Amino acid sequence: MVRIYLLMVDKNMIKVEDAKLNQCHDITNFLIKQFKENSSAFKNIFRFYKLFNLKEISLYPPGYVLKKNTEIVGFLGILSHKHTKHRDIWVLNMTSWIVSEEMKANGLKLLIRLIKNKNCLISNFSSSFRAEKILIAAGFSIIDSCELLVSTYKYFFNGVIKSSNLLFDEEAIDSIENIRERKVFQDHYSIGCKVFSLTFNEKKMAFIFLNCKDFYQFIHSTDLDMMQSKKLWQKICFILMIHYRVLKIRVDSRFLSKSIKAKKISSKKMLLFGNIKGYNKISRIYSEPLHKYGNYG
Repeated sequence: MVRIYLLMVDKNMIKVEDAKLNQCHDITNFLIKQFKENSSAFKNIFRFYKLFNLKEISLYPPGYVLKKNTEIVGFLGILSHKHTKHRDIWVLNMTSWIVSEEMKANGLKLLIRLIKNKNCLISNFSSSFRAEKILIAAGFSIIDSCELLVSTYKYFFNGVIKSSNLLFDEEAIDSIENIRERKVFQDHYSIGCKVFSLTFNEKKMAFIFLNCKDFYQFIHSTDLDMMQSKKLWQKICFILMIHYRVLKIRVDSRFLSKSIKAKKISSKKMLLFGNIKGYNKISRIYSEPLHKYGNYG
């Protein structure tokens, strides 16, 4: 009787496991069922995992699965990247955290497993209000309270820039001196992001924007400290308005000059877990919008 009882307990065990790449189909089907969305965004979790970490030897998993017996009843995705300016620091961004209704009480097991990772930064963009409260209670800090919406036509006329000072696409990527950062730009360009570069204050700067149809999302630049300059944003507005016909830009509040008037969008926040000192300028090259807004490339 004792042996039978132990087998019954084991058979109904709830456990958390590393997600595997060969589980893409099963995990994607689970997410489609829970979120009631198409599969392209969820498949990109696995697609980008391979793209961004192609040459890395020791990798974090693409997420964690919650299982009851052999059935997947929960998932927490991870988009992992190495920080371009600190080679040994991994950034793990949470995405698609969901647990089936009957297993809600076990959802925190996935988060606990994630934050057990040491010597890394754990990030989260645009969580739901309920998830945000849980993350803050678990020790996450809000480093960006909102996104801002900028109208390019209000500023482009003061940012006129000569064509000879501009590079686009592959030419812009080739001009980046840092090899690791060049790869980041190439990866994002290959999945449909817009890349361009200019010379500002005698310094070459490159930028990544994501085309989200109704607006362009600012993702990253090679010098985030310079992003508070009004003159730089006027030039960016000129480039986006004239060369891409973009009327609106969305940008995290940390990276926009206070002299640029913008509409506040309060629903988007960024949270970090871990020793975040010195990492307040971490940008969206480590974030979920790359898969959230659709299937690129």
